Parts: sequence; C-alpha cells; structure tokens
Amino acid sequence: MAKRRRAFSGEEREIVLAKTARHCHLCGGGARENSDGELTEEREFVLDHSVPFASNGKDSLDNLLAAHGLCNGCRWFYSPEEFQWILRMGIWARKQMEDGKTNIGVNMRKPFLENEEAVRKRRKPRQQD
Repeated sequence: MAKRRRAFSGEEREIVLAKTARHCHLCGGGARENSDGELTEEREFVLDHSVPFASNGKDSLDNLLAAHGLCNGCRWFYSPEEFQWILRMGIWARKQMEDGKTNIGVNMRKPFLENEEAVRKRRKPRQQD
C-alpha cells in the first residue's frame, strides 16, 4: 500500500511559508491576492517536498518549502535550479514564437499550440465552489 501524505496544520503551513518569506522557492514570485484579499488560484501556495515524497522524502517541516501550486505542478522531477532555467528558456521561446521572425520561432509555434490544446483536453474540469 502506498504511503499517504499527512495533513499539515495552519501553524505548520505558516512556518513553511516563513522560510521563503512567503515567496515561491521555484520562481521567486510572491503571493498575489484578488480584490477580496484572497489568493488567486494560480498563486495559491502548496507545500513542496525538497526531496520528493515519491523518492522517499520525509513528510516533515525540514523537507518542505513554499511553492505556487502552478509551479509545483509544472516542476515534475526537476531541481529548483533546472526549473528556473526552463522558465527562462520558455520565456525566450515564447518571444521567438510571438515575433515570428526566426525559423525556430515559426517552427515551434504550431506544435506548441497543438500540444497545449491536447493537454487542455486531458485535464479534468475544476469544480466550482
């Protein structure tokens, strides 16, 4: 039977958030709130295991850092340094596709958009509260 992750209390979550001064340890971004003072969905923080839980990382406060849910979901198995490099590469690639002035940008655009559409179709719809 698979090992289950434990639930963390509000106090424990605040301890983890304080480690990174309420910033995502992957992208460096802070929490963004909407006009009602609530975190926007893509900027909600999750607790990220430094040593992945799936790789027998401990479910303890010393193995956790704050991350945006979106960043953590996109990170897969990459280290924070690799993930930051991938973000920079993605920003560069986006600019190439938007400008459409280089062969690489033109050649990336269609397969990228097709992949994004396929991913969108596979995702489960989010439930509304």
